[in-house]
Amino acid sequence: MKTKFNFFAIALISGLFILPLGVFGQSNVGQMGQDNKGIKEPGGTGQSGSLSGNFCANLNSIEQKILAEQNKWQKNKSEVLNNIEKRAEEREIKMLENRARWDANRMQHFDLLEEHAGTDLQRQQAVREFQQAIELAIKNRRLATDSAMKEFTNAVRVRASSDLDGINQARLEFTDKVKNAIGKAKGLCDETENVISTREELVSSLKEAQKAFRERVIDLKGVDVENKDISSYVSLKNQKIQEAHSVFQQALVNARESLLTAFGINNTE
Repeated sequence: MKTKFNFFAIALISGLFILPLGVFGQSNVGQMGQDNKGIKEPGGTGQSGSLSGNFCANLNSIEQKILAEQNKWQKNKSEVLNNIEKRAEEREIKMLENRARWDANRMQHFDLLEEHAGTDLQRQQAVREFQQAIELAIKNRRLATDSAMKEFTNAVRVRASSDLDGINQARLEFTDKVKNAIGKAKGLCDETENVISTREELVSSLKEAQKAFRERVIDLKGVDVENKDISSYVSLKNQKIQEAHSVFQQALVNARESLLTAFGINNTE
């Protein structure tokens, strides 16, 4: 589960790292992401009118794309949480199918034991007690296993939701910074003809916003492939399941010894 959860989490979050400035690369201001190389007036004429018109006109488009990406992010959170629930349901269905097969196989063994007991009342009673002991042990193990799995799924769901909310908050802060930077650039477009200076200032603001966003996301533990918190959930789940299995194995040994004794069989054989 750890691997699957980290896969979609990292895939989603990794996409966020390249998203913010990526939307700017879809317009004429895509040159901004190239350390300002190539920022020059068309034809090398020294005229800023055409460049100013293109640059300033694209600011609204850039802002719209950022807002559109923000809406996509909200959808992605729902998809991640839904996928967690879906995988939990799939695991449960598979587990129930396996249990049904095990139950059918176990009943066949009980039938064989009853046949072997024959008409001996003591052996018949021993078989019934053995069956009751095994059924109780299996019931207890399944209850413990189901509880461990539910706790694990809930812990992953809560952690994923918390991490996604944290990243979403970082994106909101990033969006606010970008909108402020674009708003400032719009004002400068109206006030000055020095579009290169305006453009450079916007590039700098966007890079700072992206850096702050990236650092904020990295701080969230959910980004780490070797997420210690998620690993602890897996370890705790496995520990509880193993403990339940150990209890079951001991109950099975005890029931078997009682049955062998009733059948007059040496337990050391």
